[in-house]
Amino acid sequence: MRNHMNRRVVIKGSLAAGIVAGFAGREGVAQEMTPEASPANGDVRVVAAANGNIEVSGTPERLVFMEYELVENAVILGIVPVGVCERDSINAWVPLPEPLPESIVDVGARDEPDLEAILELQPDLIIAAKPRQDEVLDRLEAIAQTVQLETYSPFSAPTGGMTPIANFQHVLTQVAQATNREAEAEAAIADFDALLESAIAAVEATGNAGKPFVFVGQFPEFSSVTLFNDHSRIAYTVSQLGLVNQAGENDSTPGLHYQEVSIENLGTMLSEDTLFFVSESSASAEEMQEFFNGAVWQSMPFVQAGNFINLGQPNIWTAGSAITLSNLIRRVVEALGGQLEA
Repeated sequence: MRNHMNRRVVIKGSLAAGIVAGFAGREGVAQEMTPEASPANGDVRVVAAANGNIEVSGTPERLVFMEYELVENAVILGIVPVGVCERDSINAWVPLPEPLPESIVDVGARDEPDLEAILELQPDLIIAAKPRQDEVLDRLEAIAQTVQLETYSPFSAPTGGMTPIANFQHVLTQVAQATNREAEAEAAIADFDALLESAIAAVEATGNAGKPFVFVGQFPEFSSVTLFNDHSRIAYTVSQLGLVNQAGENDSTPGLHYQEVSIENLGTMLSEDTLFFVSESSASAEEMQEFFNGAVWQSMPFVQAGNFINLGQPNIWTAGSAITLSNLIRRVVEALGGQLEA
């Protein structure tokens, strides 16, 4: 069990050199670093993280976030990180209110982060993901106190028997504990729950409650579709609005968040009254529109019945938190002709 107190780690000579071993041709990393201590306001909090029960005190101010979901949580909590993994990709895929500014340092890929860049930022706290950063966890912990959290996995159902919504709220709460922003998390969760309750009533008022639906993730080579089942945060959230998901378990990989169906079988699998939801990314929108305008797609029973609902852009991120899922709820309700309470 790891029990750390919140501090900036003083990294000197041989230790810093060891952290960045294997980064050939880079210099200057092994210089002595003795940054000032972080403010120690706030009670000590214990975060039940994947890497142990981590004790964090005060309010860390120089934070690095290493997964998209964790960055979204930072934005929810009003945190401006000093560094994130794949900053520009986050801006492309996650529907944040505002793009992450270039002043936030991109510290490399999630699977292969730039440890030197993280070291140079002198973070108070690193929020890492499991299992994504398992292989570099020890080196991250040598740079600064690290809280590793089990983020959303598209390959298995949430741990601990939690629903996908409870799971995102759990991760958000853990980030809030680590960063001393628990009140902000409680407010965000309360707002989401209120929005969901309002949306359920709005869908009921449209007469669509109880209708079958599917939500599509991808169209691999336009020969098949991936239908999100209720292991996914997206489809589970839509199910909570009162609709009935037609996507089932993935037979070959139980717990996987989608079921793949061939285009050929799609027309017979889904009835004409099935609400067929899809969103688009800017990268694939033109190609998708061409397919949707084609004879094969136009012949689908649910298309002919007017139940094909293209939510358009931006793409709805599979592993999203409160921002993403609130955006999804509003778009679905609007598409069904519903009216949310002010």
